[in-house]
Amino acid sequence: MPHVLAAVLGGYGRIITIVPLAATVSIVDLAAVVVAGLQLRDDRRAGRATHWLIWATLVAAGVWLLYALYVGAVYVMVQVFCINQLCRGAIR
Repeated sequence: MPHVLAAVLGGYGRIITIVPLAATVSIVDLAAVVVAGLQLRDDRRAGRATHWLIWATLVAAGVWLLYALYVGAVYVMVQVFCINQLCRGAIR
C-alpha cells in the first residue's frame, strides 16, 4: 500500500508529511506484517515452502515501517533537542 501511494503521490516524503495518511498506512502495514508472519510460522510448522508473496509482503512492509520509524525518531529528536527555529525563538 505505501509503495503504490508513493508512486501515485510522488514519493514517500509526500505520504509521511500527511500525518493521518502516514498513520493509516503504518497501521495497515503493521497488520500485513503480522498476517505474513503468522503465515510464515504456519508454513514452517507444516514443513512446506513459503509463497513468494509472503516474503514480498514482509520486505515491502518492513521497508515502510523502518522509514516511518526513522522519520518519527528524527521528529522526536528535533522536538526534544529544540533543533528548529520554532522552539528557540528568533535570533537577535
